[in-house]
Amino acid sequence: MSLVGRGYSGGQQSRWFLIDDKTVDKALSLPLIALALVSLVQSFLVANPMIRAQLLFSVPLNLLAAYSLWIRRPALEPTYMSEVMVPAVSLVMPFLVLNQGLVFGIPYSIPGLFPIALIGIALAFASLLFLKRSFAVLPTVRGVVKGGPYGIIRHPLYLGEALYVFGAMMIGFSAVSLLLFAITMVLMLARIDMEERKMSTQADYRDYSLRVKYRLLPYIY
Repeated sequence: MSLVGRGYSGGQQSRWFLIDDKTVDKALSLPLIALALVSLVQSFLVANPMIRAQLLFSVPLNLLAAYSLWIRRPALEPTYMSEVMVPAVSLVMPFLVLNQGLVFGIPYSIPGLFPIALIGIALAFASLLFLKRSFAVLPTVRGVVKGGPYGIIRHPLYLGEALYVFGAMMIGFSAVSLLLFAITMVLMLARIDMEERKMSTQADYRDYSLRVKYRLLPYIY
């Protein structure tokens, strides 16, 4: 049953209305499919082999993410309109970083630390495989995943995304890409905080967070 337009009984403003987060997630899967197709087409157009590899490796990652949004299990906690904006905008930022040459007309210049991008893609892909039906864009509760990279840090998918975007940014390093990357990281940290607050309502997740202490970087954060 859709929850769109049903107000929260606590007397909150309309921005706290409940939404059908599965419908939103399915809608957000469409840009991921489109991004996979665009990346595939771009890979045949670029001359730089590192950019081509980055684009080709991103195709299965985006398709897996889109597929995961369709098969995910129902949420155990409601999602509110106030929780939509940060995840939605954060989906756009990596695209701008990875395609800043196309969007802003800035040429790619510095190869930099491109292998980090491939490591990030691999980590993100592995994290999605372990998440299975628990993956979603909007913050909510779908059970606790503890296996694989989730036994080391609590948000390996975000770490993979950060490494991927950072490595790709170094291919086309500029003041614009650095600013976009900084915004991407701020939004990512905000998403982590939103998800942690949501998940912490579950005793199972509180126990998990005591065993896996670090969110994103072991011994740091």
